[in-house]
Amino acid sequence: MGEYSIIPKEFAYDFAKIASFRNFLAHDYEEIDALIICEDALHKLDDIEKYLTFIKKNLER
Repeated sequence: MGEYSIIPKEFAYDFAKIASFRNFLAHDYEEIDALIICEDALHKLDDIEKYLTFIKKNLER
């Protein structure tokens, strides 16, 4: 999405880490500590909100 200017390239690079986190949750869920996961996720809520804002702005074009 960064390559197509849907979201800023720099933000896309950082946000890709969230996607890899999702893959980890989907495939290694039996090995995770729920408290650590919840704590990490709460620290990413601002980035998720930014991502949704970028997508919404792009859809309004």
